[in-house]
Amino acid sequence: MWMTGGESTAATQAGGLVSAIAGMGSNTDNTNGGSGGDLILEGGVSLGQGYDIDLGDDVRMSAGSSIAGVGGEVRVMSGTSTWSSSGSVWVALSRSRGRGWVERAPPAPR
Repeated sequence: MWMTGGESTAATQAGGLVSAIAGMGSNTDNTNGGSGGDLILEGGVSLGQGYDIDLGDDVRMSAGSSIAGVGGEVRVMSGTSTWSSSGSVWVALSRSRGRGWVERAPPAPR
């Protein structure tokens, strides 16, 4: 499936928003109510045997560019909880026989 927001050619108008939200578990029972659905983004698997040409697909996230203003931010945030702790944020580089790279971001301001 390909989703894209609509283009806007009008002055002062933004292009269309694309949003994907997993389902709400709306049962409020206090022993085992509804849980929210997961949202999973995953690149496609390759079963090809060609070392340099049969590749697993990427998952890409990038913020919008700007001609004159500041470029968009990339935000990753864990889920909050009213009665418990927030969820963890995990960032990991998969192990591989080849090389990989990781670039560490500076610590967030407090």
